[in-house]
Amino acid sequence: MTEEYDQRMNLPALLTITAVFVILVLVSVVGTQAYFNYEKRRIHWRRVVEVPNDKLIQLNQQQLEQINEPPRWIDRENGVVSIPINRAMQLFVDRHSGP
Repeated sequence: MTEEYDQRMNLPALLTITAVFVILVLVSVVGTQAYFNYEKRRIHWRRVVEVPNDKLIQLNQQQLEQINEPPRWIDRENGVVSIPINRAMQLFVDRHSGP
């Protein structure tokens, strides 16, 4: 009772297994890289963008105060006056909105 085994290589099965393995490795590498880039952006956002910057907040507050301060003379001789930004925008619209 000797059984004979077919010693030939099953080339289609071997190529299929190899192709599936290569595809799985590529998907794993691409997926890992995508996840890494996502986490990198998320961490950057949390550490840099979302962190309140006291100097920036203070600068923004100062600028808002400057553009909203009451009218004052800048150069009385030449008739240059500083007015609040909302008033300046309204004057611009009134002047350029037509007849």
